[in-house]
Parts: sequence; C-alpha cells; structure tokens
Amino acid sequence: MVFYTKTEQDIEKTTAQHSEAMVLSCAFIAPKLFLLLEEKIGDNWSSEVAKKIFLLALIDYKQYSMFDANLFGSKIQQEEQLYSYFLKLLIQTQVDISAFDAHIENILKKKYLSQVQGIIGKLTTLYQNSALSFSEITNSSEDIFLQGIKKTTNLSQICNITGNMEKIFASLMSKTSNFPDLRLLPPEKFKFRNGELTVLAARPSQGKTTFALNCFLDSIKTGLKTAFFSFEVPKESFTLKLISFLTRIDLLKLQEKNLSDKEKIVIKNSFEKMRNFQSSFIESSGMTLGKLKSIILNLFLKEGLDIVIIDYLGLIKANNQHNKFVSEHIEVSLIVAELKQLCCKLNIPILLLAQLNRTFDQQQQGQNSAPQLSSLKSSGGIEEHSDNVLFLVQNENNDSQIIIGKQRNGPKGSFDLIFRPEWSYFELK
Repeated sequence: MVFYTKTEQDIEKTTAQHSEAMVLSCAFIAPKLFLLLEEKIGDNWSSEVAKKIFLLALIDYKQYSMFDANLFGSKIQQEEQLYSYFLKLLIQTQVDISAFDAHIENILKKKYLSQVQGIIGKLTTLYQNSALSFSEITNSSEDIFLQGIKKTTNLSQICNITGNMEKIFASLMSKTSNFPDLRLLPPEKFKFRNGELTVLAARPSQGKTTFALNCFLDSIKTGLKTAFFSFEVPKESFTLKLISFLTRIDLLKLQEKNLSDKEKIVIKNSFEKMRNFQSSFIESSGMTLGKLKSIILNLFLKEGLDIVIIDYLGLIKANNQHNKFVSEHIEVSLIVAELKQLCCKLNIPILLLAQLNRTFDQQQQGQNSAPQLSSLKSSGGIEEHSDNVLFLVQNENNDSQIIIGKQRNGPKGSFDLIFRPEWSYFELK
C-alpha cells in the first residue's frame, strides 16, 4: 500500500493560491490595486482561474476607471468555473480590512521566495570561500543582502496602499456622529447624522427635488464634499436651478434666456463660485443599485465624501430586476436596506427622496390630514430600514411644512418653510 502526502512545494502552492485570492478580493474594494498587481505580479499567478478573472477585471477597470462587481459578475456568468470562483472572492471581501496586510505579505513571501533562496545561495558560497578575510566576507554579505532586498521589495507599495486603506477606515470608525447644522434644518428639531439614512417623501410637484438641491448647496457652503445622484432631472435643468438659487434670478428668465447685461455678469460670477465647489452631480438615469453603490464607494475612497443625496428611490433599478417574480415591495425593501448598510459602512448621511402614495391625495380631500409612514409608496421596507422619514407638504401661499414622521435619535414634530419657486429657494419661516 502506498501513502501519498502533500510535499512542501504543494503546501506552498496552495498557500500562494489562497493569498492570491485574498489580494484579488481586496482589489474589488480598492480597484487601484489592479494596476499594482499588474505591475508587480504580472502573469506569474499560481491559479489560472484567478489570473483570468484578474485580467478581465483589469480590462474593465482601465476602460471605466472603476470596478463594478455586479456588472462584472453578470458579464462572466456564462463561464461557470470563473463565476463560481468570483462569487467565492466576493465573499472574501467581507474580511476585516486590518487583515489585508497579512494576506499581501503572504503573496510577497511566495512570489519572491526564489529570490530569497538566491540570496541564501550566494551567501553560502561566500562563506565557504576560505580565501576571503572576515571583513571581505561581511562587506560582500552586506552588498548581496542589500541587492536582494531591492529586488524583493517591489510589492511593498501594495502594503502601503492597504495600510492607507486601513487608516481611512480607522478614521472612519473614530469619526464622531456630529454633522454640521444646515440652514434649512433647525437643529433643535432635526439634523442629519453620520451613518443615518433619511428619506424625504412628497407627492409630485411639491418641491422635494428643490428642497434636496437646497440641502446640496447648503452642504457645499458648509465645506462638505457632496454628491447628488439625479435619476430624474437632467444636468441642464439642475444647473439652471443651481444658478437661480445662487443669483436670485428668476428661473423662468433663465429658461427663456431673457437676461440683462447686469444679470449675465452676475451669472458669470456665480460660475466662478461653482468651480470651487467640492461636489459631484451624477446624471443617473437607468442606473442600477450596484452601479450606484460602486460610484459612491469610489468617490469616497478617491475624493472623500461627507453626504450623498439621491433623487429618487422609485427610479433606482434593483440588481435582481431580471427576476419577474420579485414584487416592487421587496425590491424597494432591498434597495433601502442596502443603502442603509452603505451609510453605516462609510459613516456618512444619505438623503433619499421618495414618493407618497396616491391614496394620500384622496385622504387630503375635505380634510387637513398629515401624511403617515403608511402613506409611503411601498412603505414597509422604508419604515423598517430608514433612520428618519421626513414629509414635505405644500400649503397655500407657497408655505411648506416638513413633518418628521420618524426620527431614530430625536422626537417627531414639524417645522415651517417658505418656498420661493422663482429662485428654487426654501427658507425657514
């Protein structure tokens, strides 16, 4: 009877493959690692499956300057071996960020093992040369060792990158829950908090996009890095509202281009201000939830991000939209739950716009009834996963009211606003 045992080389290869898988998983979180892996590892992969996934992902990253795991997964879904391995890699991205350096050290050890062995071989030959004096041996040993170290530290940049990632996430976790007060939100009644998902709901044409635009500009003026995702309003319309807000020039005049010379100068000056804004406007029509999350994460890691505004929930495409048997209620619940998880992960507030049911219009007929959580369209998931729910209700004479339907860390209540539609401007009453 013959017993087969794993050789030391087999164990080393298995460990190297495991390390490669962990580093490749890390690259899904920080796609810049793709470029470093291309430069430092190249074609020298222990696993052919990992190599193929890496090369395909690298093509995606170079083409779009970002990596979307959802889109990539759907692209390779037909290749069963690749897809199943890719899913395992995705699971490994849940590994704590503090473990990244250890995984990369394993890669470094395995990939440069032969070079280290070469150093040992040269030193052994040197020590066996009896013709050399002790000082000559020590000097030559130092030269050999230093030359070898230069060759084996090529991957140290990757360790530095992951070290920086760890610092980012560590600072994230130590970040206080305090968020600057904004002009439109009386702090004694309501304020945005880091790590919280706030839903702003209203019926169509009640001014929820304009209210979100006001929050966007107030955040920028406070010095916050802000991202606005618009699934409904094109960038041209958004920019006109932005100019109207900043210049107090009637929106209708801007739309009709009926401007005086003085107003043109004022607009030119406003553009100079806008150039310095630390903000991003992303036209998001047709975007899936996976793509949305991927862009938010990339903005956060590359440029920093303090608050995200999304307009609006009803137009976000769920990742499982091909499944015709999934109800709208479940889709909304999944979207809100994932956005809430993103809030917690990045420790920033997200303002998500949503619509009220048509039944609320019927409830309002003949009586002055306030909206309830049940008035939200596909309300179950929103009620469960959101931290705060605000209702925007427009009354007569351009008066508006924010009703706090839910506040996880504060009381319910309301506060009044004055709406200036000609300037796309809200102010506290």
